[in-house]
Amino acid sequence: MTKSELIAMYAKSRDRKRKDAEADVNFIFDTICASLAEGEKVVLTGFGTFDVRDRKEKTLSESPHRRSDSASCRKSTCVQGRQRSERSCESERKGLIFLS
Repeated sequence: MTKSELIAMYAKSRDRKRKDAEADVNFIFDTICASLAEGEKVVLTGFGTFDVRDRKEKTLSESPHRRSDSASCRKSTCVQGRQRSERSCESERKGLIFLS
């Protein structure tokens, strides 16, 4: 599902104009991104947990096809919530697909 498809589905299900639905979805995403940028953990019960972690610098094996090292960086992570996992399993049994 793309962001555009999510907006269209939300607008249709809530009987809202697409422009208003887009503003709502953007507000949610912007709020999540701002919280992550400030180093906060975002917990959406039943969906997942998002946070940003520092990744250590690591040395890769010497190979002509690989860089010898990689710089440390910040990496965002998402852990799927248990309720969402259970819904995913039920949906897969029904022939629906959830991507995590």
